Amino acid sequence: MTPIQYCYVKVKESKSNFTLAFYFISKNRRDALVSLYAFCREIDDIVDNTIDLEVATAKINWWKDEITRLFHSTPQHPVTKSLLNRSEEHTSEL
Repeated sequence: MTPIQYCYVKVKESKSNFTLAFYFISKNRRDALVSLYAFCREIDDIVDNTIDLEVATAKINWWKDEITRLFHSTPQHPVTKSLLNRSEEHTSEL
């Protein structure tokens, strides 16, 4: 599964009506919004689904480190890999 495919699955699992609007924009913009929304879902799922404060804190700290890796072009998670890919595509369009 590619990073963008992972993001689409993550967004679909959210069952949000908000994402319906994504299908009225270009594929490049839709992929970018899906990637960003998948990131938001990842973080929100930690808050919603993690009962133990120490576990939640560790997960959030991992994501903080992952954002640093993203800005250094070395992300590990499919969502941040997709965000990096969207950034690279946008840069090549300029």
